[in-house]
Amino acid sequence: KGPPAEIWQTNHVGPFLLVQELTTLLKTTATKNDSSVRVVSLSSGAHKNASIHWKDPFAVNDQTLFAGAYGQSKLANILHMRQLQTQINDDSETNNNNNNIKCFPVTPGAVQTNLTPSNLPWPAQVFLKCVLRTPHTGIQVIQMACLDQTIPGGSYLSNCCVKTTEGLNGCSNDEGQCNKLWELTERQIQENRFP
Repeated sequence: KGPPAEIWQTNHVGPFLLVQELTTLLKTTATKNDSSVRVVSLSSGAHKNASIHWKDPFAVNDQTLFAGAYGQSKLANILHMRQLQTQINDDSETNNNNNNIKCFPVTPGAVQTNLTPSNLPWPAQVFLKCVLRTPHTGIQVIQMACLDQTIPGGSYLSNCCVKTTEGLNGCSNDEGQCNKLWELTERQIQENRFP
């Protein structure tokens, strides 16, 4: 919840900037013997009907969960991890160690956390208790991304399975959109363009 600009900054720009700052360390670590580096970004099934609002991702008018600001930010997590994996694979510095760095967008599912409202009427609380995953269950896909050596980097994980992603008109599988998002985010950071 919140204004689209805050959602975009919190869910996409902040993690993007953090990864940018850590990239040198990630590459250095990957050169060490028996090192396995993972970059894991939390996405959501909310990406399924979303697209990136290229003119201004800070001002998404659609307020629906799956096409609005939240869905857009979670789609951006997928595009970011895929573009980062492509850049790592193409980087001559890490070419000998590119199998040691893997990037994954993952969806832990709907998890009961401290963000879940506690002042709901009791029927809603009972319902949520039945449908929300425990934190222990939600973390399983994150552990899989960090520990399973057989999963190709750039894969999207949900329910502890490699799954295809969607996005509006399949945009989450479009390399051009991955690169376009990377350039847009870098430009926003360089211009210090945050509402």
